Amino acid sequence: MLKSTLKLLGRDTILYGIAGSLQRLAPLFIVPILTRSLTQEEYGIYDTAIAAAMMLGGFAVVGQDNAVARFLHDDRSMAARSVVATSGFIIQFVAVIIFIGVIVLSGERIGSLLFVGKADLVTTWTLALWIVPGFSLFLFAQNLLKWTLMGKWYLALSGVFTGMSIGLAVVMIVALGLEVKGAVAAQISAYGTMALIGCFSVRKYIDFNRMTALRRNLVDMLRYGLPFVFVMVISNALPVIDRFFIVRFDTAANLGVYALGLKVAMLMMLVVSTFQIAFGPISLSMWEEEHAPATFRSLARIVMVGLGFFALLLAANGQILLIFLGGGGYGGAIFLLPFLCGAMVLTGLLSFTTLGIYKSKKSRYNLVVIVFGLVTALVSNALLVPLLGIVGAAMSAVMVQGAMNVCAYLLSTRYYESAIDIMDVIRTFGFLAIGMGVIYVGFLNSQSVLFKTLTFCTPFMFFVIGWLWVLKTDERGQIIEVLYGLLLRFKRPTS
Repeated sequence: MLKSTLKLLGRDTILYGIAGSLQRLAPLFIVPILTRSLTQEEYGIYDTAIAAAMMLGGFAVVGQDNAVARFLHDDRSMAARSVVATSGFIIQFVAVIIFIGVIVLSGERIGSLLFVGKADLVTTWTLALWIVPGFSLFLFAQNLLKWTLMGKWYLALSGVFTGMSIGLAVVMIVALGLEVKGAVAAQISAYGTMALIGCFSVRKYIDFNRMTALRRNLVDMLRYGLPFVFVMVISNALPVIDRFFIVRFDTAANLGVYALGLKVAMLMMLVVSTFQIAFGPISLSMWEEEHAPATFRSLARIVMVGLGFFALLLAANGQILLIFLGGGGYGGAIFLLPFLCGAMVLTGLLSFTTLGIYKSKKSRYNLVVIVFGLVTALVSNALLVPLLGIVGAAMSAVMVQGAMNVCAYLLSTRYYESAIDIMDVIRTFGFLAIGMGVIYVGFLNSQSVLFKTLTFCTPFMFFVIGWLWVLKTDERGQIIEVLYGLLLRFKRPTS
C-alpha cells in the first residue's frame, strides 16, 4: 500500500509542485523590482498592506474551498459533482458581492482603526482590498480543478498568472513609475483577469438547472463552510499580527527587513504547499483503508526529514538570496531565517495532525486550532517583540505553529488513529533545533572558517542522519524502489 501511495503522491507532487511553484514564485520575482524601486519603509508598507488585505479574504471565500473539496468525495458521479460545484459557486459569488459592498467600500474607516496614525499604510491597504474579490473566485476555480484532478488546467492557470503578475508589475512600477500604488494595481489586475479565466475553465461543472438539489446542497455547504470564514481570517491574520507589533515597537525600516526575510523563508512553502496539494486528495480517498494510519505515519517521517533538510539548506544559504532580492540593505534578515524556516516545517506537519478533524466533518475544530494559534501569537509577540524586535517576531512564528500542531493532534486523535508518531516528531525537531542553533551561531561567527564549514555541512548531516533513521522502518525496501521508479518514469499506478 505504501508503495502505491508513494507513487501516486510522487506523481501528483511533481505536477502540482510545478504549478504551485510558478504561482508562489511570482511575488518573489517581483521583489527585486520592488526593493530597487521603493525604500525599505515603502516596501514594508506594500507588503504589510497586501498581507492585511488578504487577512479579510475569508469573508469572500466563505469556506467554499474546503466545502467543495469535502462534498465532492461523497458522490463521484458527474451530476453530483456538478451540484456541489454549482452550490459552491453561488455561495462564493454572493459572498464576493457582499464583501465589496460592506468591507471594500468601508476600507478607509476600517484601516484607520487597524493602523492608527499610519496614513500611508491605510491608503495602500484600502486599495489592496480590491485584490480579494478576484483572488477568491480564482481560488475557487483552482481548487475545483485540483479536486477533480484536472492537473493540466491547474498548471496552465498557474503559469498564466505568474507571467501576468510579473508583466503587470514591470509595466506599473518600472514603465509608468507608479511605485506602491502601481504594485498593488498590478495584483488587482492579475487576480481579476485570472478569476474570469478560472471560472471559464470550470464551466462544465456549473449547472443551474438542478434547483431542488442545489437548494438542499446550498444549506449543507454553507453550514460546513461558515466556520472556515473565521479559520481563514485568523490564519491569514497570523502572519500579519507580528507586523502590527513591529509597526508599534520597531522601526519602519525593520518592517521592510522582516518582510524580505519572511519572503525568503516562504520559499519553504513551495515544498510545503506542493505536498499539501498532492496529499489532500490522496488522504481523503484512502483514509478508510485498514493500513492507512500506518501509511500516513511512514509518509510523515519522510516529509519531516525532507522539509527539515530544505529548511536547514535555506537558512544556511539565505544570505545569497537576500543579497539578490534586496541588495545590501537587508542583511539583518539573515538572523530571522532559522526561526522562520523552522516554522514552515511545522506548517507542513499540519497536514497530518489535522487528518482526524477533516474525517470527522467537525469543521468547528479547525476554528479551535486557529484560535489557539491566534492567542499564542498575541501573547508571544507581546512578550518578545518589545524585547527583541523582529527577531522576537520570528521566534513567535515557531511558537504559533508548534501550538497549533499540538492542539490539532489532540483533537484529531479523538476521531482517527494518529497519523504521526510523537517520538518521530520529537526526534526530528530535536535534530532540527540543534541544526538551526549551529547555523545561527555560524552567522554570529561568520569570520571563522570552522563555523562557515559547520554552517555549510549541517543540512547534509541532518539529511543523512534522517534517512538512515527512515530506512530502518519496515517499508525501507518499498521506499527505495518507489524513489528509484520516480526517477525512471512518470506514470500514475493503475491500481
